Order: sequence, then structure tokens, then C-alpha cells
Amino acid sequence: MDDSFMKQLGTELAPGTAALVLLVVSATEDKVVQELGGQYQGKLLQTNLSAEEEERLRETIDAVQAQRA
Repeated sequence: MDDSFMKQLGTELAPGTAALVLLVVSATEDKVVQELGGQYQGKLLQTNLSAEEEERLRETIDAVQAQRA
């Protein structure tokens, strides 16, 4: 994550909201999402995963958020 990404993120945040930025070196996507417990109603902005891995992560996040709703 470089400075330009962080600055862009700051400009896109609505007043009264926050961003959680994670740098995960090695993990299994579903375990990271499970550990967060679906407590954050956010969205995935950027990864360095393959398109297939990123889609799987997005689906996992959506499933956890749907369980919380």
C-alpha cells in the first residue's frame, strides 16, 4: 500500500466512517474473514491476489455479511 492509495482512500471515506487496512503476509482467506467475525460492514478495495482468489475472498466476505444481516 503506497501513499497514493492511502490518500485516495482518505478522500473516499464518508465523514464519521473509518477504514481498516490489513497487511496479511500469509493466511487462508476464509480464516481471516472468520477471525474478523463479520463485524465490519465494509468492502474489499485492493489485493494482490489472483482474480480467482480475489473472487473467492469477495464471496466469503459476502457470505459472512449475509449471515450477520
